[in-house]
Amino acid sequence: MKKICCFVFLVLCVFFKLFAEDDDKLRLAVMEFEDRSGTLSKQVLSDATEYLRGALISANKYTVIATERQNQAMIKDMKKESYKECNDKNCQIQLGQALSADTILRTTITRLGQTFVIASELIDLAKEATVVGAREKYDGTENSLSTALDNIAEKVIAAYESIYNSESSRKDYSENEEKEVKEEKAETQVAKSNEVAKSKNIEDETEAKEKLAQVYSNADERMDKLFTGRYKFGILANFDSAEKLGLSTGLDFNFNVFRKPYGGGAGNLYVGFGFDFQFYLPIEYSEIFYMTIPVLANIGYDFRVSTYTLRYVGFWFSLGGSESIFIWDEGTEHEGAFAWELGFDMIFRNRFILDLGFGGDAGSGWHSSYFFLNIGTVF
Repeated sequence: MKKICCFVFLVLCVFFKLFAEDDDKLRLAVMEFEDRSGTLSKQVLSDATEYLRGALISANKYTVIATERQNQAMIKDMKKESYKECNDKNCQIQLGQALSADTILRTTITRLGQTFVIASELIDLAKEATVVGAREKYDGTENSLSTALDNIAEKVIAAYESIYNSESSRKDYSENEEKEVKEEKAETQVAKSNEVAKSKNIEDETEAKEKLAQVYSNADERMDKLFTGRYKFGILANFDSAEKLGLSTGLDFNFNVFRKPYGGGAGNLYVGFGFDFQFYLPIEYSEIFYMTIPVLANIGYDFRVSTYTLRYVGFWFSLGGSESIFIWDEGTEHEGAFAWELGFDMIFRNRFILDLGFGGDAGSGWHSSYFFLNIGTVF
């Protein structure tokens, strides 16, 4: 029994550490530089972008998205050969949203006479608005460019401290966020309606469908949809008078009844039902094989988190009944029972699920309690 408890506690500690490390950091995408001066080679532009990205990574204030991840998103979601093709503001905002970033940093280089100017803007994707601008001059040499980039990085890092990490600023930001989100939703709905109306006038039906697909290209993943299913498989550890280990498999069907997409406590409230098949093997003095088939109603809330691998964490509770089957040497017995479960779940960006918790069932004159650990997937 002690070994089972220690195992469950160790698994909880490991996964809490994984999602807590980056939970407070903003996800930042550094976009490829746009050279409006026409004087810099592609290699210098690429090196300058990586130089600025490295300076921001070393500050350890943001979770900076890797170049390879940006290029994959551009090829897969934006249907381009490389993210370097994406220079205008709208395209870079769409790329940042496809990467699930919180902010993007876009940079342009211009030339006025013999003076070069490098300008960066930090864009908050929730509001699609510039929150910080940084501007530096340099003389056109690579050494001068690196100095200007260092100054740009310092200003962006200082912006993080003053805008997102200050307690007073964070409070003001939260108070205005809900109002701004409502206004943006209204504007988005109007834009979508206009886009649909325009598409009806396009003779090429395929082109119209592609335009509509772009409007919804940044939709949330499977977990944010109205209906979701979950398949799970796991192990059980019964901790009553006869300690037993078991296996379980099952399906859950849930409906999102409330969704909060932004701000504190963002996530999904769901209700649904599920059923399992549980089978125990006796591991001590008992000669009883024990099976149960619980059918349970579920309610839970999954909170949205901002780490790279983890998408949601949440708690849920299930209540219902089960059919219990006892297998003796002399034969089998069947009995209906009251059943319940309480658990903690973690849902990763690849739709992988980890469930931890405990539950039990009770019949006439007997009861059974157990720990469980399930793995599964959302479909």
